Amino acid sequence: MILKKVIGLLVCMGLICLDALAGSQAKPCAASVQTDTSRVLQTIKILGLRYTNFYTGSKLSTLDSNSLGALQQQSLAGVLANQSHIFIKSYGPGMLATAGFRGGNANHTAVIWNGFSLQNPISGQLDFSTIPSFLLEGIAIQYGSQAALFGSGNIGGTIHLQTQNNSKVSKLNVMLGMGSYGAKVAGIKYHLVGTNWQMQQKIFLDQTENNFAYKAVDALYPQVSAALKPSDLPTIRAENGQRNLLAWLQEFQFQRGLKHQLNVHTWLQKSDRHISPSVNAVNLHAQKIDETAKAMLEYKFKLQAYELQARYAFMLDGLSYKSDQLNETYSLSASSTAYLDQFYTKEKFQLQGSIMTLQTRAKLSESPDAWYQDKIALFGTFKYALFQHKLKQQLTLRQEWVNGAAIPLMPAYGVSYHLSPNIKLLGNIARSYRLPSFSDLYWPNMGNPNLQPEYGWNQEISITAEKYRHSKTIRGTISKNMVDASATLTWFNKNIHNWIIWLPAGGNLSKPMNVYQVWSRGAEFNWSFTLKSKKSSLEFGGEHDYTISTNQSSSLGNDASLFKQLIYTPRIKHQWHIHWQKGNYAVQFFNHYVGTRFVSSDHSNWLMPFSYSGLNVSKNWHGFNKQLKTQFFINNLFNQSYQVMVNQAMPLVNYQITLNLII
Repeated sequence: MILKKVIGLLVCMGLICLDALAGSQAKPCAASVQTDTSRVLQTIKILGLRYTNFYTGSKLSTLDSNSLGALQQQSLAGVLANQSHIFIKSYGPGMLATAGFRGGNANHTAVIWNGFSLQNPISGQLDFSTIPSFLLEGIAIQYGSQAALFGSGNIGGTIHLQTQNNSKVSKLNVMLGMGSYGAKVAGIKYHLVGTNWQMQQKIFLDQTENNFAYKAVDALYPQVSAALKPSDLPTIRAENGQRNLLAWLQEFQFQRGLKHQLNVHTWLQKSDRHISPSVNAVNLHAQKIDETAKAMLEYKFKLQAYELQARYAFMLDGLSYKSDQLNETYSLSASSTAYLDQFYTKEKFQLQGSIMTLQTRAKLSESPDAWYQDKIALFGTFKYALFQHKLKQQLTLRQEWVNGAAIPLMPAYGVSYHLSPNIKLLGNIARSYRLPSFSDLYWPNMGNPNLQPEYGWNQEISITAEKYRHSKTIRGTISKNMVDASATLTWFNKNIHNWIIWLPAGGNLSKPMNVYQVWSRGAEFNWSFTLKSKKSSLEFGGEHDYTISTNQSSSLGNDASLFKQLIYTPRIKHQWHIHWQKGNYAVQFFNHYVGTRFVSSDHSNWLMPFSYSGLNVSKNWHGFNKQLKTQFFINNLFNQSYQVMVNQAMPLVNYQITLNLII
């Protein structure tokens, strides 16, 4: 109720501001600028992400506004599943979705917003289906460990969310969408720019019946019924899948000269989801409500080569759950984090020194005790360039204390070298660790307070080749065609000790234990090829993964999982796309292939590989100093029946229609 009142007030305020904006002549709207509709737009790079200068030797990829714009109605889970190497473990549309990064667990992937971690301290992970992509301006994916910079949980990789708009002009963006299974979405963004300040508001609403169609395929192998073709089975509608989501995000920036900057960020959100039962399971009418409030304050001072940043964040996360078999239970966690960062930058080197304090408190309705954790961390990084910046090296160290006890020193070293103007070699080695979550330690009747942190080492090496804006001379005339091409090949290696798994403890209870030593290794290959002319462009691209993640040792006797691939970790994953654009028209086709996933540790059961495709068609309309973009998106284009997780239904072919008005 409070959230609805706050958002209602902000909508009113926003309408007043927009009315003032409409009458203002101080700042022209983006659409008022004359647009050459025959020009092919260049890729927009993501700016403003913290610590991007301190990723030497690490593979870093970005999803620009074009990538996000094609998937505005989807969640962060949908964007990453379609646009990255990350394997999203989805339990169905709108249901729990977590990340499997380079053979790691869901709690091995860190999600960072403005330098602060978004993982729930109780579960130690983030549900990617609860993050609307409409709120995001960009995403940066850093591969490998950055525990030296961000601490616990940064084992597989880090996902950075960019919500702040870096545009220097005021504009209004209104999005309306609809889709299969009663989906209705609406969003509004308005960005106001003053002489020394800028402010933006974002409101997003998502409502759907989510009664998606699927085939009750017995996808678990080996099964006799697996011989049945999905086409021979009746089409079933999902039950109890309806969901509602309401989100509001506000950001304000004040700049005084070149020395002082103040940023304020606020994010309120409520997600009310009914949980569809598994295939052939009884409908228990389960319902889950997630509520979150995040507030951040940031001050920056810059004087020539020196920069000081002071940051504070307070985050509140609440969750309630109920079903026909379980009375309503709830959990509540609160964390407050403070950073003091100092940067010193000269021509050949950069230096950062930081201190962090973090206090976390949590409460579960089924437990009489409150849980707490206090952290203090000191970390710093030194980056040095040689040979006219062809060679760059970086050393990072982090020392952390948790409830007064010291965590082993976390070092990281990265290096990059330009073999030629178009070829670059990257490499890094880093130590990593993950503290047990509150649920691991204290869950009633099941938690294990004697758990040790997971820890290990990450190594990777990459080679990148790029060629841009190559023009050809034909009969003395320079051709208008240009070719952009790039390719990156990466090898990675990761060892994790004290891997935590939950084991049966009698009856319906389980208990977490430090059991495994896991070795993950593999290769990743990215490529893109774009042919551009004056009026059109044609792009081909792909991402290919080969991951081996095996249990190398176990504290259990006669463990059948030894030297076998971890469950729900595909060895092979491919995706490729074609994107054609001419004038105001654009068409994108993509295809995904996910290999076999074992669902039992002894490999006696598995899910077969699956493949699915999508098609996105869009057109831009210009007139009256406004821009309207229409999109028609078809997911699962060839109506495939598949399961990402065992007995969790995925929808057949479905569509989304989006209208996006920019003023």
